[in-house]
Amino acid sequence: MFESFFDGLLLLLGMALGWALSRAANAAKRDQNRTREEIVTGFSREGADDPDDAVAALSRAADGDPQAIGLQMTLGSLFRKRGETDRAIRVHEAIVARPGLSAVEFNQAQLELARDFLKAGLLDRAESLLEPMINAPDAGDALELLIELHEQTQGWHAAIDTAQRWQAVTGRPAVKRIAQYRCQLAEEARDRGDLAAANSLAENALSDDAACVRASLLLAKLAEAQQQWSRAIDHYLRAIEQDARFMVDAVEPLRRCYSETGDAEGYRQFLQDAALATPGSAAIAAARARWLGEQQQNPQAYLAEQLALRPTREGLLLWLDAHTEMADETQGLRDSLLRSVKNRPRYRCAACGLQPSLLFWQCPSCRQWGSVGPVEEQL
Repeated sequence: MFESFFDGLLLLLGMALGWALSRAANAAKRDQNRTREEIVTGFSREGADDPDDAVAALSRAADGDPQAIGLQMTLGSLFRKRGETDRAIRVHEAIVARPGLSAVEFNQAQLELARDFLKAGLLDRAESLLEPMINAPDAGDALELLIELHEQTQGWHAAIDTAQRWQAVTGRPAVKRIAQYRCQLAEEARDRGDLAAANSLAENALSDDAACVRASLLLAKLAEAQQQWSRAIDHYLRAIEQDARFMVDAVEPLRRCYSETGDAEGYRQFLQDAALATPGSAAIAAARARWLGEQQQNPQAYLAEQLALRPTREGLLLWLDAHTEMADETQGLRDSLLRSVKNRPRYRCAACGLQPSLLFWQCPSCRQWGSVGPVEEQL
C-alpha cells in the first residue's frame, strides 16, 4: 500500500516538476524575445538620453545572440548614423560573409553595406554592390541609393536614367527630381556658353515638371542674357505663378526688364496686381515705394501705411531713407538696420527648417530638392 502511494507521489512530483520547468523555459524565451524586441525598437528612445548607453546595450545584445541578424544590422546602422562608418562596415561585412543567410537577409545586408560605403565616400565600392541589384524586381531601394551616388558625383545624365528606372519599378513619381537634374545640366551648359543647349534643357525640365520654378527662373535669366526682355518677363511672371514666394526674387529683375522695354505702365500694372494678389508683401511694398520715388513722389505716407500693416526692417529702412533730413542718431539707426537687413536669413527649407542666406535648389541639410524658398520677415 505504501509502495503504491509512494509511486503515485513520485508521479505527481514529476509532473509538477516538468510543468514548472516548461513554464520557466517558456518564460525565459518570452523574456529573451521581449528583450530583443525592446532593444530593436526602443534603443533610439534610450539614445535620446545617452546615445552611448544605447550603443552599448545593443552591442551586448548582439554579442549575446550572434545569430540575431536583425540586431546585428541595427547595430551597424546605428554605428553609421553616429559617423562610425568603419565599425558599421565591419559589422555589415561580417553579416554578408555569414553562411546560411536567406536571400532577403543577404540583400538587406548588401544594401546596408552600400549605405556604409556611400557615407564613407567609398563610391566605387558602393556602386559595385548596387549595380548587380538594380535588375531585380524589388530593386527600388538599390536604385534609390544609386541615385544618391550619382548626385554625389554630379553625374546628372546617369541620375536621370536611374530616376526614370526607379519610377518605373516603384510606381512613384520622380519628375520633380528629374527636372532638377535637367536644370543642373542646363546651368552647366550656360556656364560654358552654350545658351541654346541650356534653353533646351530648361524647357525639357518644364516638360517633366510644369511646376518647376527653377526652370522658369533659368529660362528668364537666359532670355535676359540674350536681351529678349519680353520673353524674360513672361518667364518671371510664370515663376511667380508657380510659387508666389519667389515674388521676392523676381521683383527686381522684372523692374529691370520692364525698364529695358520702356514699358513703365506695364511695371506699374504688375506692382498693382501683385499688391492685390499678395496683400502685406514686404517685397511688393518696397518695390512700390521705390517706384513712387522714381516718379518724384514722396513714399513716406505709403510706407507708413504699409509698416502699420506689416512692419519689416527693410520697410523701416526705406521709410528712413525717404526723409531728406536725418539726424545723427537716426543715421546710426539706419546703419544698424542696413547691417541687420543684409545679414538676415532670406530663405527657408520647407522640409527641415534650415534658414540659409543663399538660395540652394537642394537643401544642404536634408538633401531635398526644391524645398528651399524665399521668406519675408515680420517684426
